[in-house]
Amino acid sequence: SSGINAEWPLRPGEEVEAMKKYKFKAAPVPKAVKKPAALPNRVKSEKPTTKPVTPKLSKGKKRKFTEEKPKDFKAQPVPNFDKKASTARINKKSVEVKPFSFDQRYVDPNQSRAKLLENHLKELKE
Repeated sequence: SSGINAEWPLRPGEEVEAMKKYKFKAAPVPKAVKKPAALPNRVKSEKPTTKPVTPKLSKGKKRKFTEEKPKDFKAQPVPNFDKKASTARINKKSVEVKPFSFDQRYVDPNQSRAKLLENHLKELKE
């Protein structure tokens, strides 16, 4: 093979000869790199420069404020807490406190399905 590393390690004299035999081949440089970059042609615009114009502020039609009398404000009366509670609140149903246990509340879905199947089968037999 044609390379420096063909028969390594070489003796000191052979190393120089092997380097001379080896030819380095680089890829050619693209032609676009050699040419100067092409810039787009700029066309000068014929538009005139912008001139500042002060805005026209109207000095007429000023709004005149008239003094208005404040509207009468009436606060809500302070509640009287000395009165007894209304009868509607007394007659409301109260919640009954019941003891709680998971055994009574929890229903196994498989057992309830089995009962439903038994009832359904009984109805079909009748």
